[in-house]
Amino acid sequence: PLEKLNFYGVSGVTPEEQDTKPPVTGIFLEGDMPWPWSGWFVSDVLVTLEATDPSGVMLTWYTFDEGNTILFYTGPFWVNENTTFYYGSVDNLGNGEMPNYIEINIDKTLPTTEISLSGTEGMNGWYTSDVLVTLEAFDDISGVAGIGYTYNGVDIIPYTGPFLIEESATFYYGSVDNAGNYGASSMITIEIYKSPSAITDKIIEELENLDIPPGAQKDVDKALDDLQAAIDKFSDGKIFNGIHKIHKAIKHLMDALDDGAAVQSIINVLVEMVLNTIGKNNCLKAIMKIEQVLL
Repeated sequence: PLEKLNFYGVSGVTPEEQDTKPPVTGIFLEGDMPWPWSGWFVSDVLVTLEATDPSGVMLTWYTFDEGNTILFYTGPFWVNENTTFYYGSVDNLGNGEMPNYIEINIDKTLPTTEISLSGTEGMNGWYTSDVLVTLEAFDDISGVAGIGYTYNGVDIIPYTGPFLIEESATFYYGSVDNAGNYGASSMITIEIYKSPSAITDKIIEELENLDIPPGAQKDVDKALDDLQAAIDKFSDGKIFNGIHKIHKAIKHLMDALDDGAAVQSIINVLVEMVLNTIGKNNCLKAIMKIEQVLL
């Protein structure tokens, strides 16, 4: 069908006057292209066709379906998706330009990134082993250019394959496609509890963020001593002795701190420790013991 565009009859023109050279049609594309080297737009594209010829231009045409439907150019037009089309012009002497061909690549869709975790699961979303992290990104239009993750929001680590997390960590992850679209970043916190001491460290960290009332440091120190004693009991297999020590640790914390919410958050951490150390059934007994203090 494109061939019919090249034949226009010419009459009343002498050989000396006849111009046998076809016009030349230029194309200009306007749109957002974050990565010029990629050839991908991330927005709608405004197409402008401009033809030149010494004898003048009769018409400029274009088609999206290889000539089955011919459209005559009257001014710039928008393209809003991946498009392949032909275009050309005819001069005032009937010389038809050979069809030009162009692909316009548009990807306005952000890539998505999925995460999967593999490890020994404890209670309430905690892990009791190292965790293998796998990231996978998807983009059906331009394809995935890369995946990255960061622990501090600044230094991006390129993802090259599954990686191991050996201790509790929070990080962000996301991907970018070949058009330069950056997918929304996601955050995940992985809590790893391989020994009671990991929980102790977390409680100490929380205590450091609190304003300890004057004269209360002694009770805080007693609470930490009791907590360490509980860890030792758990390590020796003396579960209920450990629970008793946790009971004492909570009482010392309640005596030391005026901030009930802070105490509750620390109690929650202690409950996690019990859950992952002695199992659900024994934990119920431990929680009953803890509730005696709270009530």
